[in-house]
Amino acid sequence: AAAIRGGQPRPFEHVSWAGLVSLGANAAIVDFSGFRIYGRLASFIWRLVYLTKLPGRQNKVLVALDWLLSLFFERDTAQSEGG
Repeated sequence: AAAIRGGQPRPFEHVSWAGLVSLGANAAIVDFSGFRIYGRLASFIWRLVYLTKLPGRQNKVLVALDWLLSLFFERDTAQSEGG
């Protein structure tokens, strides 16, 4: 906008107030302006934020259901051969 008006543009500065990193298997790191949370609580916060960012109610329900079922059942890692 400044260039259009004939002014001097300002350099872009990104300011992040939060950072979230999932480390898998109920582990994560959440950083809110220097206040850090680790482990299961951070994983829970990460999942809540992730669900809010998913488009559509159906996707949110399916992902939440998958996470809930993974608490009770292990992932099936067996591979079947195509025939």
